[in-house]
Amino acid sequence: MEAINELFGVNAEKLVLYQMVLRGLVTFFAAIIYIRLAGIRTIGAQNGLNQLTMLIMGAILGRGIVSA
Repeated sequence: MEAINELFGVNAEKLVLYQMVLRGLVTFFAAIIYIRLAGIRTIGAQNGLNQLTMLIMGAILGRGIVSA
């Protein structure tokens, strides 16, 4: 468990490059799985609510990658 915390920089004050890359990979695959489970409507239908949902999801996923 300590190795995973060190790899992903869970309690780190400042993240290094490899920690951000690992977080980015995990976040990318989690987002792909979410989009596949949610269906094509999440991306395909371009009404205001769906665009807002995708914007919020991108902001949350991005914060998970670069925030310590």
